[in-house]
Amino acid sequence: SLTLAEPLMDGALPGGSRVQVTLGVVDIARRGSNFTIRKFTERPMTPVDLIKLSTIDADTLAYLWLVIESNMSVLISGATATGKTTF
Repeated sequence: SLTLAEPLMDGALPGGSRVQVTLGVVDIARRGSNFTIRKFTERPMTPVDLIKLSTIDADTLAYLWLVIESNMSVLISGATATGKTTF
């Protein structure tokens, strides 16, 4: 349950969507309570899909592909809802 002592809750919905709930307490969510539901597509996005949607350009994608293929470390960061999970 969501309480002042435990103001964060994660879970799964029927069908596989993820849900995250935050109670609006001062140190956790200064703008108030909120929730996020992440609904996944039936078909994962491909690199071509990401380029077509202007999520990433071809040069950056090629660079990241080479970095990953070379077993180098990569840090993906960004604000909430910017596509980190999609990438």
